[in-house]
Amino acid sequence: MIRALCDAIAIRHLLAYSTKAGCEQIVEPYAYGVTQAGDHALLCWRCGASASDPGGWELVRTDEMRGLRIVDDHFDSPRLGYARNDKRLSSIHSQL
Repeated sequence: MIRALCDAIAIRHLLAYSTKAGCEQIVEPYAYGVTQAGDHALLCWRCGASASDPGGWELVRTDEMRGLRIVDDHFDSPRLGYARNDKRLSSIHSQL
């Protein structure tokens, strides 16, 4: 999983995974690291599923992701609001 996260960040490919509740998520990965609490997590933009769900920034614990896979689609430039070295990650393994 770690390699897939780092690769997706480096090549700006979307990721897909299921939550513990079984919901499918599509995200743009921006940074992967360890939180202040010691959890491995991905800083990402969750792509919205509809006009009523426009998406948004999320910090997702990797142990809550199921069936992670790289999607063929990619994103070109960082979303508004992205800043390198996000303080929610005490240690960063990979980032845009």
